[in-house]
Amino acid sequence: MNNQQKPQLWTRNFVLLSITNLVMFLGFHMLMSTFPFFVRYLGGNEVMVGLVTGLFSISSLLMRPAVGWYLDNKSRRILLWVGLAGLAACTMIYSTLTAVMLALVFRLIQGVFWAAASTSLSTNVSDILPKSRFSEGMGFFGVTATISMSIAPFIGLVVMEKLGFTKLFYSSAILSLLSLILALRIVFMRIEKKKEKASFSKSLKKLISKSALPASIVMFFFMIPYGSITTFIALYSVDVSIGSGGVFFVLLAVSNGLSRLFSGRICDKKGEDIIVYIAIPSVVTALILLAFFMSAATFYIAAVLYGIGFGSMAPSMQAMAVRIASPERRGSASSTYLSAFDMGIGSGGMISGVLVKYFGYGQMYAIMSLWLVISFGCYFFWARKSASSFHYGKDNAR
Repeated sequence: MNNQQKPQLWTRNFVLLSITNLVMFLGFHMLMSTFPFFVRYLGGNEVMVGLVTGLFSISSLLMRPAVGWYLDNKSRRILLWVGLAGLAACTMIYSTLTAVMLALVFRLIQGVFWAAASTSLSTNVSDILPKSRFSEGMGFFGVTATISMSIAPFIGLVVMEKLGFTKLFYSSAILSLLSLILALRIVFMRIEKKKEKASFSKSLKKLISKSALPASIVMFFFMIPYGSITTFIALYSVDVSIGSGGVFFVLLAVSNGLSRLFSGRICDKKGEDIIVYIAIPSVVTALILLAFFMSAATFYIAAVLYGIGFGSMAPSMQAMAVRIASPERRGSASSTYLSAFDMGIGSGGMISGVLVKYFGYGQMYAIMSLWLVISFGCYFFWARKSASSFHYGKDNAR
């Protein structure tokens, strides 16, 4: 009887959306580890490598308010299809480029399509999940991105090394097209149109949630070094002939995934204090190893430590960001957090590009660890004393 009353999670639509998300992220993560090599191949220096990475994240970030407004007021279906088709088209165009500035322009454009596709998928999933199993469903849906992160960067590097850039871009584009084909099979929920539609300017004002700011600011500074990892770690390993960038990403993703299994439970029982006090030192240690003690062994140890820190910190801060938000403000709270998350990665890519050019990889990673000191300071002196904190926060929603 109880089983009959429990809402179904693994519906046809949920499975289709999850597989679509997995395939889309596979194509995306294949380029994450390899695009810096392509920029260098076209003649770009480290600053250009960082700029291309940063502009992709920033264009995605700037599009989020418009995407959110369109999803709420226009069509869930069309935006997803256009986003996935645009991802495939931009990736195919990369194979024809001969100038680094064109790569920058099309990477910027692709960031717009990425914002459309990724936001549409997560929104459509939230439409179909039963309220009583919402967190569980979003957790399973999020695992698809983690799975992709664990294998796609390695696959991308292998394809690039063995078959070249053209075959790499074709492979990534095919995955985007496959995700589009899967998306065409999705049955979209009919969303009741509001009698009074929200204007875009009003939606823009609602994007920022004050209650989510403490956790979001902490995470912004925490993610800046991660931007340097995704942008330069594979180039670093090649330039110093130590380790494999692909294996680094696999180890980081595995330790990231394992950490997520325990961090949420610990945060619920003990508060986020213990998570922060473990996560930030873990990532600082990883960066110090990369900066001053570079060897094959320390390279891979750094990957594991970074994964532990990232996998512990990200879900805890995300939970903190939405914890006291009222139901009608949870969307803006999540958007505030994710915007800070993306901005940190984009800023990190651009900052690290300048640092590598003038100081080299080792000193760049040493300097990047200072952002984590700022992140810790923001948490210790502000976020942990805010209402959103599990440790000191109030239970009543505002």
